[in-house]
Amino acid sequence: FDREGMGPSWLFLMVLGCVCVEISVPHQSMTPLDESDEGSGLISMHTSVEMHHNNSHVSKDVTVFYHVYLPYPHRDPTQRILQEQVEMIEKSPIYHHIKAVKYTTIHIPVDLHPFCKKCHLVDHYPKGYEMKTLQHVYEHCVAHPTERVVYIHTKGTFHNSLGNKVFRRALMRSVLSEECYKARGKFGCNTCGFRYSPLPHPHFPGDMFAADCEYVSKLIPPNRASRRISVASHHVFGISKAPQKVPHRSGYGVGRYAAEFWIAT
Repeated sequence: FDREGMGPSWLFLMVLGCVCVEISVPHQSMTPLDESDEGSGLISMHTSVEMHHNNSHVSKDVTVFYHVYLPYPHRDPTQRILQEQVEMIEKSPIYHHIKAVKYTTIHIPVDLHPFCKKCHLVDHYPKGYEMKTLQHVYEHCVAHPTERVVYIHTKGTFHNSLGNKVFRRALMRSVLSEECYKARGKFGCNTCGFRYSPLPHPHFPGDMFAADCEYVSKLIPPNRASRRISVASHHVFGISKAPQKVPHRSGYGVGRYAAEFWIAT
């Protein structure tokens, strides 16, 4: 599906429970949206489509970035989620490719190193959202453009429901799968996840993904992207005219929900 001149272009394929996507960003032209925005007040626009299959068979190092949000201290369900996710990482078929699991903690600090040998704390924030960790993903990829990253988060620690439990496990299995790791070589994809949706913006529902750093390094830095995505949503969908509690407001990428749309910008 080619939206030349209107945004990212993509090709997506379903492979064994995961979706791999080629999002083309050959170059960026910048179009003003809001002069009050931080920096130049611009959002990136992509104007052509290319498929790249270079380095498709090269084995790449993987760094996992883990966004850890614990709303309550010493709650058994949240501790079980941490243990479950670490166990899934260590038992994944790509574990031997993973050189580090870099995690950030939000609100409640936690030390994962005692039960996660490859875990290294990157930063702790008293408050904040996923863009904090995604900024570290971006900076890593700028410094290491030939590597690959996996992004995961503690889905379910705030709303610990059966639905979130099932969804979290499906997301984890996909981004840590051999299929996602080899997607570049098999299908020419630079991003991969459990499910990909082009509506209302291109994104991976659940916001877990595997991606080539070559692609990630071309995106707008997360610390500037959140406001831009929100502004774009207001322009396109007229959200500013909608009631503050309109149903499914989160699905339009407004405020903290912009993080879910960043990887496909």
